[in-house]
Amino acid sequence: MDASLADDSVTVKDIEAALERLGTMSLALQITAELQPFLIDVSQFQLFRRAVKITSLVAGPERADVMHNILQQSLDGYFQDNSLEQLALNFFERNQVEKSGPLIVRLMRQRGRGDLLNILSRFNYPSTSTALIELIESCLDPLQHDTILAALTILSRLDARIVDVKRLLAHSRLQEGQFRYFLLEIVARRNDLRSQFLEALAGSDYARSEFAKDALRKMGATVDEMAARFGKSPVREAVEFFFPEDTIERIWGNKQTLGDNAKRTGINRFDFLVLELLNSLNFLTVYVDRAGKEGVDVIAFSPVENVMILAGVTAGVLKDDLQKIDRTTRELKASTSIASKYHVLSVLFTNLPRETITPSDRQFAETNSIKILVSLDVDEIVTMARTGRTHSDVVRLIAEKLTT
Repeated sequence: MDASLADDSVTVKDIEAALERLGTMSLALQITAELQPFLIDVSQFQLFRRAVKITSLVAGPERADVMHNILQQSLDGYFQDNSLEQLALNFFERNQVEKSGPLIVRLMRQRGRGDLLNILSRFNYPSTSTALIELIESCLDPLQHDTILAALTILSRLDARIVDVKRLLAHSRLQEGQFRYFLLEIVARRNDLRSQFLEALAGSDYARSEFAKDALRKMGATVDEMAARFGKSPVREAVEFFFPEDTIERIWGNKQTLGDNAKRTGINRFDFLVLELLNSLNFLTVYVDRAGKEGVDVIAFSPVENVMILAGVTAGVLKDDLQKIDRTTRELKASTSIASKYHVLSVLFTNLPRETITPSDRQFAETNSIKILVSLDVDEIVTMARTGRTHSDVVRLIAEKLTT
């Protein structure tokens, strides 16, 4: 090879394009064999670099050890020219050799390369998965958000069977924010962990239980399957004994009739559902719809915490429901001592989807500290009532929730 030709010359580029086309031909083996002496003589760096570049374009797995060593030496600071790393990556993009996966993960960390998602996603090997998990663990404290997110993204593209999911689950921080989405993508393909997540549902750790519920949903588990792990609370059993046609499942499962009256109670079915849900979750409840105080249908007290819920319930389009519950909340706080003893949560239950809540209603609710629980939120509370959760979990859901 002539070292006098520049790498970006027309001649070199034409040769490289031709060599790249030869990559799948037997001639490539002959070419790379001829280049071998240049790959071990770094003293003539320009020739060495050109040999590396041609090898990256045409060589197959038989040159993996050479390219692996070049990448490792570059990361160890042996060369001043980091461009060799990209040439090695070009090679490994075509030749996914298992032992080089962890080395590319090292490159990702050492050089801050967040653009290696596609190439590492092709290294479907346990060693690559382990290296990525080790990278994540090293970036938890102090938190290096982008690196963790990139590593989780790659893991979510690998075969889930080679990912040590239990090791990832040991870090609660990975169950939060954007990390949560990719962790769920990984565990959703591990049906062998289904029973473990079903057991976690009954645990006292709220965050762990919530993650288990979301994981089971991603796996395709139904609420009935999750609920089967729990016995019904005495309150639910008693209510269903007296009102067998107005169970939580039947009322919420037939949303078109939420505005109708329940057959045996004579009260609105949606009101009865909210009352039954809160009772099932161990709240002390009073039905106040007919008390003449506008906007509030049910009041509920936590049996442990100093929390009182003022719940308005409406099926269909919101009219002045928010304004009514706000006026009653203000009146209660002004005319009683409750607010000095309890944290009062004003909540509006609706069967509407989130997107139907108008900006003006959202603004009013936010300004006046009213939480709007839309259809998906009620789904969540129904699931809580059927899967062993308690009043504390509902209070947390309401308190942490944004306006909608």
